[in-house]
Amino acid sequence: MSTQTFQENIDHAPAETEAPLSRPESPENSENFEPEIELEEGNRGFYHPGASAFPQSQITENKEVSQVFHYNGEDYLPTYFSRDSIAENDDYGSTGIIKRVLANREDIPFKPSDIEEYNEYIDNKPRYVLRLYGSLVNGGKAVVTISGIKVFFDIRIPDNENTKLFGSKIKDILAKGKDGEEETVDIDEVRIEYVKAFPIKGYQPEKKTYLRIVTTTTKQRSIALNIILKHNLEIEEAKQGCKLETASDDKSAYYRKVAREYRIPLSEWVLLTNYEYNNSKMPYSARSPLCEHAFYVSINNYRSIDPLILYKTYPSQLLIRDRTLVLTWDIETHSTRGLEHVPMARYKEDNVFMICMTVHWKDDPKPLKQICLVDMETTSDPDWITIVCGNETNLLKVFALCWRALAPDIELTYNDSKYDWPFVVERATQRKILDWMVSKMSANPRKKATIDSILRWNYYGGIGEPFYKDFFHKEQTWGSSKKENKDSKKKKNREGIEIKITPEKNFISTFLKVPGCVPIDVKVCYEKLYPHSEKTSLNHFLKTNKLDSKIDLPIKYMRKYYTQSKETTTSETAENIRKIAKYCIVDSLSCQSLMVKRNVINDYRDVASIVYVSLFDSHYYAVGMKVRNLLGAEAWERDILITMIASEQTEKDKFPGAYVFPPDKGLENKRPVTGLDFASLYPSIIMNYNLSPETMTLLVEEAGALEKAGETLYKIEFPFNGRILHAWSIRHENKNNKMGLYPSVLKELLNKRNEMKVKLGKLGKIKDYMELVISKIKEKNLSVADAIDHTLKNAEDEEKRVNMNEVLIPLINETHEKFKIKYDSICFDYTYLDSKQKAVKLYMNSFFGETGNSLSPFFFLQLAGGVTSAGQYNIKLVAEYVTKKKGFGIKYGDTDSLYLTCPTKCYKECDIAYNNGKGTITKLEYWTEMVKITMDIMKKLRDDVNKYFRLKSRSTYLKMAYEEVLFPVCFTGKKKYFRIPHEEEVNFKPDKDKLFIKGIDTVKQGKSQLFRTIGDRIMWGAMDINNNRTLHEIVEDVLKEAITNPRQWDFDQFIETATWKPNKNNIRVQHFIKRMRKKYEYKIPDPGERFSYVMVYSDKVFDLSGFKLIIRKADQMEFVDVAKELNRRLDLPHYFENTIKGLCARFIMYDKRYEPVSSNKIMQLKNLDEKYKQIDSYAQEKAKKWLESYIREINVINGIAPNIISNRGYAYKRAYKNAVKTAQDMLY
Repeated sequence: MSTQTFQENIDHAPAETEAPLSRPESPENSENFEPEIELEEGNRGFYHPGASAFPQSQITENKEVSQVFHYNGEDYLPTYFSRDSIAENDDYGSTGIIKRVLANREDIPFKPSDIEEYNEYIDNKPRYVLRLYGSLVNGGKAVVTISGIKVFFDIRIPDNENTKLFGSKIKDILAKGKDGEEETVDIDEVRIEYVKAFPIKGYQPEKKTYLRIVTTTTKQRSIALNIILKHNLEIEEAKQGCKLETASDDKSAYYRKVAREYRIPLSEWVLLTNYEYNNSKMPYSARSPLCEHAFYVSINNYRSIDPLILYKTYPSQLLIRDRTLVLTWDIETHSTRGLEHVPMARYKEDNVFMICMTVHWKDDPKPLKQICLVDMETTSDPDWITIVCGNETNLLKVFALCWRALAPDIELTYNDSKYDWPFVVERATQRKILDWMVSKMSANPRKKATIDSILRWNYYGGIGEPFYKDFFHKEQTWGSSKKENKDSKKKKNREGIEIKITPEKNFISTFLKVPGCVPIDVKVCYEKLYPHSEKTSLNHFLKTNKLDSKIDLPIKYMRKYYTQSKETTTSETAENIRKIAKYCIVDSLSCQSLMVKRNVINDYRDVASIVYVSLFDSHYYAVGMKVRNLLGAEAWERDILITMIASEQTEKDKFPGAYVFPPDKGLENKRPVTGLDFASLYPSIIMNYNLSPETMTLLVEEAGALEKAGETLYKIEFPFNGRILHAWSIRHENKNNKMGLYPSVLKELLNKRNEMKVKLGKLGKIKDYMELVISKIKEKNLSVADAIDHTLKNAEDEEKRVNMNEVLIPLINETHEKFKIKYDSICFDYTYLDSKQKAVKLYMNSFFGETGNSLSPFFFLQLAGGVTSAGQYNIKLVAEYVTKKKGFGIKYGDTDSLYLTCPTKCYKECDIAYNNGKGTITKLEYWTEMVKITMDIMKKLRDDVNKYFRLKSRSTYLKMAYEEVLFPVCFTGKKKYFRIPHEEEVNFKPDKDKLFIKGIDTVKQGKSQLFRTIGDRIMWGAMDINNNRTLHEIVEDVLKEAITNPRQWDFDQFIETATWKPNKNNIRVQHFIKRMRKKYEYKIPDPGERFSYVMVYSDKVFDLSGFKLIIRKADQMEFVDVAKELNRRLDLPHYFENTIKGLCARFIMYDKRYEPVSSNKIMQLKNLDEKYKQIDSYAQEKAKKWLESYIREINVINGIAPNIISNRGYAYKRAYKNAVKTAQDMLY
């Protein structure tokens, strides 16, 4: 990350196409070519030793020896450090164990991180292999080459075709055909096999015959598959004949197909058996200079392993907290073009002058090493290794050499996608050393790479042809469409990967991908974790997670320090460079601190391990691809062949959505409300009704035949495109052998998650009990024994005391330090297991999203509509049961939840005791008792509902859960409400952040703090137990106080934010950016990023003639710092009459005065959904009008009333007329 954030816009879709697999060279021709390096004075360079270079070794005041080394462009580092030497430190004896295991050729565990598809040559013929890079138990870097992988795709043989004739037909198509790039398949290398399998769509009692097209490489497979798909397109255009039905037809990332079919992990512990290790029997291409350990193994000898089995041989702590090596780095840049300019690699006046790195084991924020590379002399620091490089070329070269020495598995930076990688790659390209750097950094140097090939295949994010003038300059492509690039016949380079943050927001990631290491931008990780955060800076996320902040070193001082250092070298300038290094080191360290704090890497690995994808996939690609791979893996196990190519959807309509019970709007503070929620409704429906493509039929005749054969069917029926669609699914009748693919996958995930939640509950209790002890140690400065004794004595009840006893008594003799170590270990185990169960939950909840996605190969309209229509049926079924049979009231219902009120009779006794404040109990006691009564009633109702479901659905998959009581609660519209939740305990005074808010505009991005504060005051006022006002009265009071007491608001509370998306038609933002570009080019935000602004009052209300000007909102927008610097007046009417008005209208529109009268045509609508929408819209507009008049009555905003403005206009007109008359008199 640079001294100032800089982001580039890349408007392209993710690229998953494979790089060409290069042929490894023979040993005698494999020397790495080292190009001549053009130096830096003009096109030649000079070394910056300064006035006097400092000595190599320096002794600090605390007697620690710290060293500064100098690098002069050699092929080696001026000091020695390596991953191997790091791995051997504190290895718990694992290095010795590994040496023994390898000497005896025993099975050995391996943890993969990165994956590469490759061709090795046998008898001059290419064969597809996988290379996996990762670590052994001690942390040593290893590469594993996997051979014996079958490369193929399948074509279904039609039922009425002769098998051999069909095979000949296909071979003829392949022999004569060409793909879209006019390439042909080597037919002599194609092998045809015949296999039996079930197709994925439609019920089939027997397997069908498929033609398996086997090739030697993925390149040949891709050509052959594209020839078949081109043939299908020709048939479709000619409208003659039947298209060929393909399966096993993944068009990219063949390794995912390999992983799911062979069920091999790509990110979890595996066991290597019967391998070749570091010997002459291995192909030359299987070795790597970055990897101490090289293995060559058949696909059948690479298999998953439960880490528990390995505990007998290896230290358990190194299996749970595996030694994946993480490198973090950050750059600092400089420009002589002026402080207002962000340094950019395209300008010769700009340069990168420092790169700092820290090295860690994956789960440890504490660095193993810290390194500072700098082109100027600096004071040494005992906390890190300093290497002075003298010029930018040497700086980049030594960065590559450090990378080579450390051989990282994962590299982390913050916002490198927008700045660090583009800067480094562009500068290395200009210096003509990019190929030299990659040859040093790559764990696969056999791939001879030129700068051109690196920019095409390893650099994700360039635009067009490498070396084209705008290749690195993304702003040139803001207006271009993705389709233009996708449709080009010849792919020019890899596009930046478009990472989904939210359904509306993507992040374009740009990076250099070198074999052996997975690049991860921490900013992306945290934007995913905090998708609605207004701020996305490194410092913001550090503060949010209660981690140490960045060092405060303003850019102007950094530029000053570096400029002075270039002019001369003194002890002061050297110390100032050290300060910059400290700043840079801390930024690098912060990346690892954030990743460890939120367990991000382990989360990624858990997500990847379940679905047979890589760590790279887990970070860069959305959940849909992962669900598809999981389904593909389970289908393969069942002999079901699937297609991974989405079919074209000819009908554009929506299947039924969720059912919504319109909310009873307004504040509910008379009776508690509680929710009954379906547990994972859509997955439960799929499991309950056995909804899966291969268990369904669309034909009424076939459904009748199945019923006659004794099958129990579930009928699906829903409207679509003006007609009723029908389908039937074969019920599984609770027999595992009859469960379809989708239900069985979901059931397995559900069982896994339930098991993990049981274990998590036990760990959670241990963690909670230990935290009670730790809090007492801190609070009262007690010993561990005394703190445990105090905790046990103050247990709430005997049962809890017994449970705490079992956990805490064994720890009673521990020291503070050992107790804390054991607590940290429990926390890690808890977080680790929680990550796994969350990964399972993610897939369960994303399952329907993929199967209901019309762009997915797994989309099945009748299945998707069957799920949602069953959801509607079941929530209506529950509603009928609880209202008609149990007497409950419905306040609101949506998709899978019902918000209910208990029958009044349930509160009879406490009503009498309170007696409207005249009885024997206080209001707090009354409310508390009502909540407790509701909790007990709802637990019983939940059990009754679930019994009812078991009878109605004949299975246990559909269940409802009760989690909390809501009191008070306020519903303001569909999916819009706020409430105080009471879970295990009653609490009417929750923390400020404990008010549950959904859909209210205060939680939306972009709103000012003024907006949020007014909203919060209204909501907290409504939730107050002592409140006796209506919600309408609360809104009136809050608005009046806010407007009549303006001194309570400061400038910063009016700041709003917006996102600039160049390709989105947001007229106000686009006009503002266009206006600002003319005035403040350097302030323009990066595309896709948020910027802050305020609305200022325009002094130019009238023209010279006295006519009122039309002032657009975009004309009143101003950057915050500009508005402050120019002392611009804020446009208070904008805030109170426009933005606040809309918020408050939502709060008061429950009042019947705002709804249309019964004679209004809206009230005559038959469609209930449409009627609700129009009533809601009508009421909101009417409420806004009332608020406009109310605000005008309260006060004269900003000292200007409407009549004053009018009078001013009249005055201007009179003055203009008088001026014209005077001028005419003077002239004539």
